[in-house]
Amino acid sequence: MEDHRLKAFCLVVELKSFSKAADAKCITQPAMSHLIRSLEEELQVKLINRDGKTVSLTPAGRLVYQQAKDILNLYKTIDNEIALLNKHVHGQLVIATIPTLAHLMLPKVIHSFSQTFPNVEFSIMLGTSDESVLSISQGLCDLCFFEGSIPQLPAHAEKIADDEMVLVAASTHPLARKKSVTADDLLESMFIMPESGSSMRDLTEKYLASLGVSPNRLRISMTVNDPALRMELAQAGLGIAFISSWSAIRRLQEGLLVVLRFGKKQYSREYFMAAQDGTLSPLVEAFMKHVRQLSPTIKVPTSQGSFRKQAPAQGLPQSGGAESLSLHKKAQ
Repeated sequence: MEDHRLKAFCLVVELKSFSKAADAKCITQPAMSHLIRSLEEELQVKLINRDGKTVSLTPAGRLVYQQAKDILNLYKTIDNEIALLNKHVHGQLVIATIPTLAHLMLPKVIHSFSQTFPNVEFSIMLGTSDESVLSISQGLCDLCFFEGSIPQLPAHAEKIADDEMVLVAASTHPLARKKSVTADDLLESMFIMPESGSSMRDLTEKYLASLGVSPNRLRISMTVNDPALRMELAQAGLGIAFISSWSAIRRLQEGLLVVLRFGKKQYSREYFMAAQDGTLSPLVEAFMKHVRQLSPTIKVPTSQGSFRKQAPAQGLPQSGGAESLSLHKKAQ
């Protein structure tokens, strides 16, 4: 069940833009304006002040917005109860996630989930942690997965995994022959870093600073947010980079990359999932339950131990997962 006008109205309010709301709903801006105008005509009251590009609510609009959210949640509850009555989980699940988890976790989770619930279509939206959390807050996805160094976690975020980051270099890199590297070694090396301002960049710089390496003195050859590309560039000998220990395991086993030992303090990060506020659909509830069931079942090798020849076949990564997934972004 769905009231398109109420949902359109809430989108305009939350995105503060008719054009952004139209894009999110995959309709034209005139069509979005028509939906809002139709709602105003039926209620015989102005809901939104339109002043150029600025959108603000009238007193009546604020009242209607709160009631509209309650009504939409009630519709969702009715859908859920009917679905539970029929014991049928189906439909589309839109997931916003960071690339690391898209490659390391989702293939295994989706595959095993689909064995039980084959009538589910998955749509994957790739972005940064900040973008994934923003997507869930704006109602653009059903579920989001993100890394926990963002400034503020969503209210209902659940931790699902831990990951150790390791400093890697090509096997031909001059530092690859050393049993351990010093701060001077790092300052003389070229780094491949995440983009400035990203949560991953901030986390990396804080870690290095805690070990006495000033981020301002690093020699950065390039900035790349995609962790898979950072790993490829490091393997090509273009610099050293911090990479998820699990994502690098195959290349480490094959001798294409080596871990550079530096300091005794572990560099780790946490992964979370979060759903929209309010009543969850049976599909979202079932998928989140599946993730929870898989989450604690893996413990992977760290930079302090030896790397196994094969990745485990079950469960979510404490630092790992699968190798690839055919992904597509949600149509805008």
